[in-house]
Amino acid sequence: LTRWRRVAWLLGLGTAAAVIAILALSAALAARLRREWEAARRQQAELEELVAARTAALQELLELNTAILEASPLGIGVYRRDGQCLSVNASFASIVGGDREALQRQNFNNLESWRVCGLLPEILETLDSGRPFHSEARVVSTFGKPIWLEWRLVRFVRGGVVHALLLIDDATVRKQAEDELRQAKHQAEAASRAKSAFLANMSHELRTPLGGVAGMLELLLTTALDGEQHEYVAAALKSTRRLSELLSD
Repeated sequence: LTRWRRVAWLLGLGTAAAVIAILALSAALAARLRREWEAARRQQAELEELVAARTAALQELLELNTAILEASPLGIGVYRRDGQCLSVNASFASIVGGDREALQRQNFNNLESWRVCGLLPEILETLDSGRPFHSEARVVSTFGKPIWLEWRLVRFVRGGVVHALLLIDDATVRKQAEDELRQAKHQAEAASRAKSAFLANMSHELRTPLGGVAGMLELLLTTALDGEQHEYVAAALKSTRRLSELLSD
């Protein structure tokens, strides 16, 4: 009977030890899982902070680019290969005398003003071959505004899709100044020609009587003159000859 009690006691002790070991192992696993979970949470928080920082930086850059585009005195427009306008800035709308919403609904294939001024074939060439253009022409925009338009065209690819970047500027004031300068130059040249013709005619009209005066003075020198008279006649003849030389020049 004692022997069986001892066996039972040993079995009971072994069961308790196994239970204790299992509990200790569970506690260790729980602690490890807690540490790993906390580390994962820290990594997630750091990743979220990094994503937020980069998102804020990208948003700031986007706002900066938008501000630059809106502040640009040049008109900036973006067009797809099919001709659809994707975006224009405020200067673009102001230059052509329209509004942005109407411009962004346009397709350049339907714009007669682009065809007339030569912009349409150039933008198609840029989209097809990548050739840039820098041109200017007098044009009446689709909104009825007459302007001297200067433009530049370049091609770029975004998301595998070909686009055209159109930069425009109102060259009306510059062209008017060039026209005024050209007219002033023509007027100055005409005045110079008139002056030259007048001087040539006047020199001819003056040389004829001067030749007669010089001849008479030379004849007078051959007559009987006293010393003082000879001096006066010689001085007059010298002055006449000098004036004749000036007219010849």
